[in-house]
Amino acid sequence: MRAFGFFAEQLVLAQAKSDQAETALRLLYLTSAFAAVSLDFSLSDHVFRSQEDKKKQLINGIRFGHSEEHQAFLTVRTAIGLVRQYADNGKAVAIQIERGFDADAHKIPAEMISDYLAKISGTDALFNIARECERASFQIQLPSFDEMSIEAKSLLGYS
Repeated sequence: MRAFGFFAEQLVLAQAKSDQAETALRLLYLTSAFAAVSLDFSLSDHVFRSQEDKKKQLINGIRFGHSEEHQAFLTVRTAIGLVRQYADNGKAVAIQIERGFDADAHKIPAEMISDYLAKISGTDALFNIARECERASFQIQLPSFDEMSIEAKSLLGYS
């Protein structure tokens, strides 16, 4: 997602129809393909779960890098425990770190994209979007955003 943001920024900064703009758009499509196939793979573990459960798993995955809540917070809790144990005034500092981490994590707008992804996760839509984005990134005549399918534009607009 970070790479997508970088290439989107480069695309906005580039002069229209320049080589830099074309390169940024190609790499934007390619990183979108990687993101879509990665999301499709991670959602394959949750095929038989409810849509609400899938949404929760996706929010955790987007915010913390892991879909299972106990795994997502394991590293953070370990770090906070070390601060609590070894830092001067450790308990107060650990509470500040924990609150700050939670506040920053909840600033990440993961609800909209996770809602969309949870709805389409039972189909092969993400894989097809990944194929389309990858194909577009390697075409000699680069398709514009408007020439992409509605499904691909939906995902690209959320990312």
